[in-house]
Amino acid sequence: MSVVVPVFNMQLFVAETIESVLKSTYSNFEVILVDDGSTDQSSEICIRYAESDKRVKFIQQVNGGASKARNIGIRKALGEYILPVDADNLISENYIQSCVEVLTQRPEVKVVSCEAEFFGDKSGRWKLPNFSLKLLARRNLLDNCAMYRKSDWEIVGGYCEEILGREDWDFWISMLKNGGEMYRLPIVGFYYRVRSDSKRKRTRNLKSELISQLNGRHKVFFYQQLGGPLHKSRTWSEFYNRLRHIVEPERIVSKPGFEEFVYNIPEKYDLEQGETGIRLFDWQNETFEVLSFYGSANSPSAKRTYKTANDKDVIGYYEKTPFLGKTRGFLIRKKGAQQPKASLIVAVYKNTEFLKAVLDSIKFQTEPDFEIIITEDGNSTEMKSFIENYQFSQPYKHLTQTDEGWRKNKALNAAIKEANANWLIMIDGDCVLHSRFVEMHLANASEGLVLSGKRVKLDPATTQDFLSGNISISLVRHRICQAFFCFRKGMKFAEEGLFISPYGFLGFLPKMRNLNYLKGCNMSFSKNMILTINGFDEDYVLPAIGEDIDLSWRFRMAGFKHKSVRNLAVQYRLYHTENWVSQIENAAIMQMKKENNAYICKNGIEKQTSGV
Repeated sequence: MSVVVPVFNMQLFVAETIESVLKSTYSNFEVILVDDGSTDQSSEICIRYAESDKRVKFIQQVNGGASKARNIGIRKALGEYILPVDADNLISENYIQSCVEVLTQRPEVKVVSCEAEFFGDKSGRWKLPNFSLKLLARRNLLDNCAMYRKSDWEIVGGYCEEILGREDWDFWISMLKNGGEMYRLPIVGFYYRVRSDSKRKRTRNLKSELISQLNGRHKVFFYQQLGGPLHKSRTWSEFYNRLRHIVEPERIVSKPGFEEFVYNIPEKYDLEQGETGIRLFDWQNETFEVLSFYGSANSPSAKRTYKTANDKDVIGYYEKTPFLGKTRGFLIRKKGAQQPKASLIVAVYKNTEFLKAVLDSIKFQTEPDFEIIITEDGNSTEMKSFIENYQFSQPYKHLTQTDEGWRKNKALNAAIKEANANWLIMIDGDCVLHSRFVEMHLANASEGLVLSGKRVKLDPATTQDFLSGNISISLVRHRICQAFFCFRKGMKFAEEGLFISPYGFLGFLPKMRNLNYLKGCNMSFSKNMILTINGFDEDYVLPAIGEDIDLSWRFRMAGFKHKSVRNLAVQYRLYHTENWVSQIENAAIMQMKKENNAYICKNGIEKQTSGV
């Protein structure tokens, strides 16, 4: 390990400090003395020790401050562990040994300190409070004389050489704010010399400047611990920040790992170049788009205007409302992230023949800007092989889960989390799509509206002829028209299979066909909306009610309205035998949830407490 001692005009004390270090019971260490341009006899004293003891090394530099001296000494250090010691303080014989033992045995510990005593102009025990990050945000809890790993010093970039004082406080914040523990030894291992001319006392008149520098360097830390910046009256900082948020609300949300960029975006954004708009910033080898505007950065209108609802691309937002002013918003996303207009979520279970027919119909959509998410309520090798070999025309994902019986809602929640678009269109793997299906859903899409359509149930003969290739989709539509006019039997809900262009002379008809409930095979809504009610409720483990009817009343309770897309977003359901399941259990679950007003489910995308 390496002991680093910065020295500046300490001829009266430095020899005593060096002697206390050399008396250490730990044998494998070096002492690096860094003279910071002393004008007294300090350098000569250091040189004598370096010449007489091979454990001691001497470095001399032009005066640049204690932080620069420490950094130079640590760069030259050969030890895995670093212990800075100021040139007027002392350490006990067993301090180094005790610190090394802790760091060697406990990798979660970043810093090892100890109990301390004053000497010089003041005597007695240094009463140190228990360590916490919240308290560290208000005051320095450690002296420089604490041991840490050189690798951690490298990660945080060493000691700040620009800060006007309290560089130890700044360093400990840098070291501990992102994780790691501080351990205080139950021994007096350090002796702090109190002097009337010490640097700590000389820099007290610079308190305002120091606070400003600390806030600039550690904004995220102070906001997380104190709810805002550190104030000159440090003890009252959290209280002041709470009062400030009442008159000037401020909201910051950031994905993990991007906090330093998101929290500091108002300072980075040069308002002289324009109040609003999009600007590019480089940070940590990535380029980000920052969208600045008046209004909430998380509002539906902002997301829709800038097409930034994609969770995977947006890294955070910052908004602040000045007293009697307008809310200023910033929304930050990764540059070049191409967000599709919609995510088409296809729920499937084993039937690859039906899925092929559905995917083939997807290729002929008039609106091609969407992704496909095939979410499987199981993990079939046949399905996996089919999807891997199918020639998709859109980006796609295939999600699987353990087959535990009917768990469709769980599969749908997984798809919602993976969706790259904000508008989600839900279909089943047995429903062939009209060529304008996606177009019509997107044409009617609006934040706050839940779109719902229906489907025609094809008869067995038409289904078989279509799957075998004997008839095309146009002939299927012809047979639907025959069924509508009662010239063909076996189809159900033939009227739902008729596409009526909203731009034609019959365009008024779809507007007259209301639908006040949802069909799980033909509905769409925004990702924001479904997240508001926490997705599909996984308490339902039987089909039917839980996949659409339950969703319908929960959307209404959240304030969202239904809109019909009947005869616009048209589907053709392939015939198969329906295994009817009693809905008594599902109905009982939904009734209890209604009675408890539990429209935000607990067992959804985010897992809270279980139960109804």
